[in-house]
Amino acid sequence: MQPRKSLGELLVHAPGDADILNLLAATAARQGRPETTISLLEQASVSNPGNIDSRYNLGTHYLSLFRYEEAVAVLNEVLAIDARHATAAFNMGKSLKALGRQEEAARAFLQAMQNQPGYTKAMSERADSLIETGDFVSAGDLLQKSVAAHPGDVDLQLTRGRLMLWQRDWKAAIEAFDAALSISPWHALSAAFKGIALREADQDIDAAAVDGLDRLVDVPVFSQMFPQSLNDGLIDAVTTHPSLFWERPNNSTIGGGQTGNLVNDPGDVVARFVGALKSCVDSIVRDMAKDPSHLFARSIPKSWRYSIWATVLSQGGHQTLHLHPGGWLFGVYYVEVPETISSDENRGNEGWIEFGALGYGYEPVRDPPVQHMQPIPGRLIVFPSSVFHRTLPFRGDGRRISIAFDLIRTSW
Repeated sequence: MQPRKSLGELLVHAPGDADILNLLAATAARQGRPETTISLLEQASVSNPGNIDSRYNLGTHYLSLFRYEEAVAVLNEVLAIDARHATAAFNMGKSLKALGRQEEAARAFLQAMQNQPGYTKAMSERADSLIETGDFVSAGDLLQKSVAAHPGDVDLQLTRGRLMLWQRDWKAAIEAFDAALSISPWHALSAAFKGIALREADQDIDAAAVDGLDRLVDVPVFSQMFPQSLNDGLIDAVTTHPSLFWERPNNSTIGGGQTGNLVNDPGDVVARFVGALKSCVDSIVRDMAKDPSHLFARSIPKSWRYSIWATVLSQGGHQTLHLHPGGWLFGVYYVEVPETISSDENRGNEGWIEFGALGYGYEPVRDPPVQHMQPIPGRLIVFPSSVFHRTLPFRGDGRRISIAFDLIRTSW
């Protein structure tokens, strides 16, 4: 009996075979080797220009790597071959949207909707692009029909709420966000925007029970679980980490670098940090469950996974305003902080973390409450993923090194 040949061996006998190259690319993608994936898919596209799967996979991977111009070019080729390819049109819309070309994105999402009736993600994305262009009438007509046909779609309810918010109809916005939150026990974007709508409607107490700004927790006990004396080893592990990438595209970090996920890092000091963090978070979650007065505490996941990464900022580095829509709980631990940030002369909170300012293009009628917390080596801060936050740029020499985590639910 002949031994089975590997895909690589098969490729030697059939160089340029698009099917084999696609399978090898899928393997590389599962192994977390994006550049190899792209290279294999590019070879498949060149060797067999008529293979639509190769081109579609290539365009989708360009999109996943934030290479939007290249994604647009390749997905255009796919649609030239098959104008009825719904997901190619959808991913084209996502790429154009990321490039700020909202009118073109709206047309691409419409093509996806026409190619695949009932494509709710394309509906909500088209409505969102129409909102971004200021075409509230068309967005409203689309959302009215789409929500009526698909009332259980959380993205459609969220987008409907955003339209109402932009139109200053606080009551209708709150109703839409409530509908979204009734579908998903914890939907960070809906919680964040419902909090905005409640504050705009002068319902600050209700807002505090939703948006999570009152749930910022400083965790001093973590210093007992992970001694600060280990920070030097953590600094070395982070700053020399093979996944540390400076200026990742389409990322909130400006003037800095980020690592990949450290959850399963084999290094001893990183593993000790991850173990201590998980134990600490388990304790925090148990304490939160004792106070169900807040939407966040009433929505504790049944099970979850972690995404943990390090950020290194140099002078002028900062993180733009954002939240974590895919998470439930977010936290940040400070490993190293420049002296200029902790100096008494730092009267502008340079390098501090700021909570509460509003993002995603919304211009508030009422100024939101804003809080600041000082980064101190050894300090762990946790808060709901629905809280808008950013870091302020700092001056002076030194590095601002932190490790952040997302707790992402896997089941309710």
